[in-house]
Parts: sequence; structure tokens; C-alpha cells
Amino acid sequence: MVRRLFVILGLLVWPFAALADSHDAKVDRMMELLRIDELLVVMQAEGLSHGDDIAANMFPGRETSPEWLIGLSQLYDTGTMYATIRQDFGAALDGADIDGMIAFFESETGSAAVAYELSAREALLDDAIDEAARAKADEIMAGATPRYQQVQRFIQANDLVESNVMGAMNSNYSFYLGLVDAGAMDPSFTQEQILTEVWSQEEETRTSTDEWLRAFLNLAYTPMTDAELDAYIEFSLTTAGQQLNRALFAGFDPMFDRISYGLGLLSGKMAIGSEL
Repeated sequence: MVRRLFVILGLLVWPFAALADSHDAKVDRMMELLRIDELLVVMQAEGLSHGDDIAANMFPGRETSPEWLIGLSQLYDTGTMYATIRQDFGAALDGADIDGMIAFFESETGSAAVAYELSAREALLDDAIDEAARAKADEIMAGATPRYQQVQRFIQANDLVESNVMGAMNSNYSFYLGLVDAGAMDPSFTQEQILTEVWSQEEETRTSTDEWLRAFLNLAYTPMTDAELDAYIEFSLTTAGQQLNRALFAGFDPMFDRISYGLGLLSGKMAIGSEL
């Protein structure tokens, strides 16, 4: 009886193992189709630039300190970033229609959309291009052009403003926690006070988020035809599209929170050191 029990358990375990392997393979395929590894290289550059701004404001003159540069490079290590996203993104896709996601992003329209988004994000690293993109986005908004309406539908379909605002505020909260833990703020500064401070920036965060999204998406989708962008919007409204959108935020948000806390901790230590 014991021998038979183990045989039965074996028959039950192997299908589950196969399902797990299949899920992991599909998640990896989605990471590949979305070109997450390439996107993280761009995000790394964005993060290092953001770090320069923090250093200039909090401890001017020490921006090239080895301690700062090494700490910053560790926080924005793309391998660590990828592993963090892969774990949370994969977990969020459990039970999701990954086949539907793969089918769309293996299509010509889906793969082109990813390429355009990556190219635009990289281009916006250039301040001059960023400024021009914002001006162009304002222009099409003022004219209420059909493309502006399409971009707005895409933003709404994916709840991009609200989701990004909440993500940014959570990251700001994590940054403050890092400063407190570094001893760079009054130790009596409570978590409630931090929340109050973060929420006081909500309107400014929402405005800057909306401006950046319009500039980025308008630039990214300029090469797309109206029909292609409509197809992308239609996919975003499907069950698979909505599941993917939620999974992406579930994958990226914890990574940003971890980095923000680390930035606060490192910045606080550097600021204290510059005062000594």
C-alpha cells in the first residue's frame, strides 16, 4: 500500500511540476517580448541622472565621491533589478491569460509598440528631446487632435496616471524612510508626518506624471497608424491586457520602493558625512 501511495503521489506531482515549468517559461517569454532587460538599461541611466540631482541638492561637491558612485551603481544594478521584477511579475501573472499576452506581443503591432516605447524612453534621456516632446504633447492637447484623444484613451485604459502617481508617492515615502534610518532627519519625525509630507506633494506629482506620460506616449506612438494604436488600446481593455498591466506594476513598484529606500539611506549618510 505504501509503495502504491508513492506511485500515486508521483503521478500527481509531475503534472503540477510541468505546469509550474510551463508558467515560468511563459513568464520568461513575456519578459523577453517586453524587452525588460533593455528597458532596465534605460532606467539605470535615468536613475543615475536622478542620483546626480539628489547629490547636487543634498551634498554639493561630493557628487563624484567613490562611496556615492559605488552605492548608486549597486542600487541600479540591472541584474538585481531584473531579478526583483521577474519574481514579482511572475507571481502576479499566476492564473492570468499569459497566452493571450504572448499572442499580442508576438504580433507585428505588439512587437512594434514595445520597440517604439523603448526607443522613446531612451530618446527622452536627452534633455533637448524631452523638452521638444513635452512641447509637442502640449500642442496636440491644445488642438484636441485625434491622436491626442487616442493617447488619452490608452492612458485611461491602463489607468496610467493614478497607478504612476501612487507608485511615485510610495517611492517618495520609501526615500524618506531611508533618510530617517540614516539619521539625516529628526528622529522624532514619525511615519504619520512622513505620510503627510508625501501627500502634500500629491498635486505636483500628478501634474508632472500627466505631463511626462503625454510626452512619452505621444513620442513613442508617432510612428504608429491610428489603426495600430486602436488595436493596442483594444488589447489593453481585454482581460489579458488588464492582467498584464496590473502585473507590470506589481513587478516594478517593489523594485522602485527598494531603490528609493536605498537612495534615501545612502543620501542621508552622505549628507551627514558632508556636515561633519
